[in-house]
Amino acid sequence: MWVVVAWVERSRRAVDFGSVRVDLGERPIFEDVDVPKAAVWISGGDAADVERAGAFAVSFGQGARVFTFPDGADPISAAKAEVMR
Repeated sequence: MWVVVAWVERSRRAVDFGSVRVDLGERPIFEDVDVPKAAVWISGGDAADVERAGAFAVSFGQGARVFTFPDGADPISAAKAEVMR
């Protein structure tokens, strides 16, 4: 079983950069976006690993959550999708 820690970070991205005249000191328009992040805690984990990952997620903050996925799955993409729900 894959044990994955996932969280959401706030970031900014340019909405309208094409019509901005940077050479005249104009600044592009930005918007806040949520960006999912995930890290594999361990592959082939057990219940003790899930508990350790949970303790780490609490200490990490940022609303980090722990997910488990079966072997053979794509754990990073699945965790990012779950944390955005």
